[in-house]
Amino acid sequence: MSYTKTTVTGSWPDQFLLLDTGATVGVVCSIQRNANTQALVLTVTTRQVGADGTTTVDANKHPILTEFTHTTSDAEIAANGGIDGVTKQVIMLALGETSTISVSDQYKAHVDIRQAITAAASTGQAALGLIL
Repeated sequence: MSYTKTTVTGSWPDQFLLLDTGATVGVVCSIQRNANTQALVLTVTTRQVGADGTTTVDANKHPILTEFTHTTSDAEIAANGGIDGVTKQVIMLALGETSTISVSDQYKAHVDIRQAITAAASTGQAALGLIL
């Protein structure tokens, strides 16, 4: 794993992690039951944070975060040793780590907080004088 648990000031629901890149991220995962299908739906939010736990923003003042949902199945729950195992795998996906959750590479890139942090570094005013 390329992260370690850490803390920030304030009272937040997140589990905070220090990535090997030096970025600190907050992770929250909730589990809901779909009332129509009875399937369990996990919602994961990851966000880059400062030392005080507030969400970091990019040059355009947009929060640096990812959020997605994953509907699990009985087979996936069994294969991962229970809902806690599925939760861990979904969070690994959000952190850009190896995961047993089967999704496309494009989807992985969209939910990966590391990708969001990298993309955020390229935001802001384009240097048109250098381009044109």
